[in-house]
Amino acid sequence: MVFGASVFSWREIVGWLSSYGRVVAFDRPGFRLSERAWYNKSKITSYVVEGYRYPLKARDWDKGLYWLMEYRGFPDISNRLGSLRISVLVVHGLNDEIVHLSSSIELVELLDTASYSRLIVINECGHLPHEEKPAEFIQTIQEFIAKNL
Repeated sequence: MVFGASVFSWREIVGWLSSYGRVVAFDRPGFRLSERAWYNKSKITSYVVEGYRYPLKARDWDKGLYWLMEYRGFPDISNRLGSLRISVLVVHGLNDEIVHLSSSIELVELLDTASYSRLIVINECGHLPHEEKPAEFIQTIQEFIAKNL
């Protein structure tokens, strides 16, 4: 297991390290990846950082992370998304530096064949619209529910 300032700083050596055993590299809150999740960096207060650190204080949290990574292999269901008959709302921050907007666009296109799916892109928002723009996020959900229930 690798503890580092950022997952991305380990990309070049993770392959080499994995020849010696299982490698899990993750960001520690308050460092690069955490900061990349936010468009408006001024919203990353000490309270926010401490909120991310809090779960890391639990006994054996690192073991839980290891087992999550060990068994995270999810089946590819992309070919079945078009058969869903439900309404789906996808909310994406326009300035997300972690997951590219094209991923959400592709998801909505896969869903759109059989269900009502909608992509809402929130301006001046990063990877965490529910935290960075909570009022706009809640309003988006309320409007979607009102139209689809």
